[in-house]
Amino acid sequence: MQVDLSWTSTGIIGPMFAVRCADCRLTAGDSVAARRGHAVAASAGLRVGKRRVRCRHCRGEVVDADRGHCYTCNADRALEQFLVCAESSTCRDQQALPTDCIVAEDAECQCSICMQTVPAGDFAVQFPSCRHALDLECFEAFVQSAVNNRQIAPSPERNLYSLNCPMRCPESLLVYTDTIRLAGDGVYQRFKLFATEISLTLASGGMFCPHPRCGTGIMGPLPSSRVIDCPNPDCRRPICLRCLADAVQCGCRRGTVPADLPGSKRCPFCSSPVTHYKDDGCHHIGYGIGGCQGRNPDGTVCGRHWCYVCLCEWPGPTCMRDHWFCSSSCDCPGRRETPDRTT
Repeated sequence: MQVDLSWTSTGIIGPMFAVRCADCRLTAGDSVAARRGHAVAASAGLRVGKRRVRCRHCRGEVVDADRGHCYTCNADRALEQFLVCAESSTCRDQQALPTDCIVAEDAECQCSICMQTVPAGDFAVQFPSCRHALDLECFEAFVQSAVNNRQIAPSPERNLYSLNCPMRCPESLLVYTDTIRLAGDGVYQRFKLFATEISLTLASGGMFCPHPRCGTGIMGPLPSSRVIDCPNPDCRRPICLRCLADAVQCGCRRGTVPADLPGSKRCPFCSSPVTHYKDDGCHHIGYGIGGCQGRNPDGTVCGRHWCYVCLCEWPGPTCMRDHWFCSSSCDCPGRRETPDRTT
């Protein structure tokens, strides 16, 4: 019997990489992540890890991987790989959890958001399918924005919900949702809550509140009326079931085109008005929803991706570097109170 592993008498194979040691006996402050300035990730258990191979029968690590032979059993056995924390010898007896985090080994690892090189020996999150990497600071900001805007994508092949690559690479999801813990336990708990809500809403034939910073799931079956109210007590805004827009601002009832809201901008491709409020997340219009949801003159959905700041097709040459997220200097309007519904 053979397995695709290199032989070693100690069971250690392959280069070091990052794992999550949930009950690490090494204090977070003494970890490599903490020394690199990643306190949140260190508290979440981010550690340099090792991949090992052992006998599946006796769990002994003195094996010949080429032959599939366990010297402890003195017999040919099925072998398995497992992960351990490499930073503490006392964690050797407990299995670590896999993550999508890597340890940069050279100067070729570059963050796809800030375009800065990740220093050798530092951590970065890498999306397995497209190989785009994010340093941990940019990853935390990305996760916060994606979860706040409920941009959580399903992966039917893996039967899970995860986050898609911020570069819009198709079907490029984080494989291990434990990676999201590296952005903080609070945002991870919200991710799990929203993912559960999305799953239940889709299964019931419901919909999601289209208002920015809400996205609350509305369980189906939906009523036959034209307007429903968002059930989120912090939102409660009316939703038009015809165009999935704010029922006060849409023109479905009167057959008119809604006037531009103060601070809104026109899509450079379909000319539909779009309002991106301060702190609504990234300036990427169309992220996670298949592009701009405005209508072309022929009635088809626009579907284009563009930047709310410079009005160019996303990503522009400086969008992700200079103004990817809202800041005190951007011209996005502050959130205003929703007007009373007209009769």
